[in-house]
Amino acid sequence: MFRQRRNQSWACPAAVVVALVVAVSAAGASEPATQPTTQPREQISVPEEDLERIRSAAIFAETANAAGLDWKPYYVAFMRLERRKDWTDKQIKFIGMYFGAIQGAHQERLREKSFTPEEVEGLRQQLGQETARLNEQATTRPYRKRSE
Repeated sequence: MFRQRRNQSWACPAAVVVALVVAVSAAGASEPATQPTTQPREQISVPEEDLERIRSAAIFAETANAAGLDWKPYYVAFMRLERRKDWTDKQIKFIGMYFGAIQGAHQERLREKSFTPEEVEGLRQQLGQETARLNEQATTRPYRKRSE
């Protein structure tokens, strides 16, 4: 869906890019924000091989979700490990949003599928193993350098 080469801008063929901006004034959410809510465009670079890894993880999580399994511990472990890598804070935010966008893009198709009890059990085992693997890697990997 999204393609990018290092140090190049995003190419999003047939994709709609949506920016959500939330601004709450000090007096409350019912009043308009006094500060501009737009920010200058900036590029966030994530290598294609990492995007593919994130896509695969998100599709796996959504498959587990569609089968009725609790995918959230897997996502928490996935992001816990990503936070240990040398990503900037903005890259971490992007990775989390990208994960969710990929899940959402595959949600309808995967929810139409009916899973056999054997498939659900296989997914349950794989989900447990992958979550444990990610948690193990996150606990043994040194913390990343903090970014701006």
